Amino acid sequence: MFRLFLASFMLALTLFPAAAFSLQKAVITDCSAFCLPGSSLESIALAVARGAVSLRFGVVMTRDGQVILAEDIDLSGITNAATVFPEKADSDGLYRSLDFSLKEIQQLSLVSEEETLLPVGVPAPTIRIATLADALGFIRLLEKRFDKKIGIMIELKKCWAHRHQGKDLAAETISLMTLFSSADRDNLFIATYDPEELERIHKTLIPTIPFKIQLVQLIDTNDGTETMRYKQSGWQPYNYDWLLTKFGLKALSSFADIIGFKPELMLDPGANHANPAYAEDARMLGLKLFLYPFDRYTDMSSTYRPEQLAEQCLYTIGFDGIITSKSDRLIPYLEERERNEAEGTTHPKNRIEQMLEEYKKEGDTPVKTEDKHGQPISFL
Repeated sequence: MFRLFLASFMLALTLFPAAAFSLQKAVITDCSAFCLPGSSLESIALAVARGAVSLRFGVVMTRDGQVILAEDIDLSGITNAATVFPEKADSDGLYRSLDFSLKEIQQLSLVSEEETLLPVGVPAPTIRIATLADALGFIRLLEKRFDKKIGIMIELKKCWAHRHQGKDLAAETISLMTLFSSADRDNLFIATYDPEELERIHKTLIPTIPFKIQLVQLIDTNDGTETMRYKQSGWQPYNYDWLLTKFGLKALSSFADIIGFKPELMLDPGANHANPAYAEDARMLGLKLFLYPFDRYTDMSSTYRPEQLAEQCLYTIGFDGIITSKSDRLIPYLEERERNEAEGTTHPKNRIEQMLEEYKKEGDTPVKTEDKHGQPISFL
């Protein structure tokens, strides 16, 4: 199955070659949000075929210490683990990656909601969870084949659960990145919601590697499960409030390069900046600001198109980057915007406006741009 998909992917890249234009802003493609299961080589191939310049995916570990692509340690919703290994459910009925060996993981098939779109009687394709080593090696092959460097953001999922099992997800991940990276790269990122883990990475792991990795501190709401701390009453969600203070910003600036916010923490429903003073303080400390997951914000808005929201957030408000599954739409739009800005044009022209200009240049029959009452016709 994968060979067939890879052949189609190579054809797509031949038909739609990557543009040489380089955006000033970061648009990172979330591999977990495509129609294919996100923890697979197939999702990476699809993202690159659709024009991604940087990729983001999450990682967890297996019982025998292997790093695999997954957005959670719980494999219940993304695999057929309950069918293949029903006896491995924990006391909560979950199937955790930390309870599976890599050999067992490789017996599982990824599942997705899109499988319901297949005609009745058509079997779903078998797609496996990829190891981080396979993913990094595959990306390097794509880079060599198409002579371009692909950015990589790896999100360390639930570091607290790995520590509780005596596993160092960060160290194993960075060790693998070292095998597949080189000193001339500037587009590698490690992200986590755990500030203590990120500080440890900065102090003890980053000094041991010969290339630059940008560290991304993700900030969650106070009821999330990505970062937990054990207290007398059991595991409790991490409280991020202190990171939203000047003291917290100063602390972050000592070990992080980028802060990644959920859009609702920094934007109001009208796509306006909800905390401009915080953003200004962050920039004065040398921190960049990203929005993630940006799709949540675009999906909630019925007033603005994703392209408009991205332009507003990146250029009007001034965020430095977004993480999205809509990069195939946003990158061409934002590239055109930056080109037009460089040429002195304020806004990118839509396709109909471009066609009208082409007709005029070629001397074709004039296109009617007014109605019978002499009012301009809107082509938007």
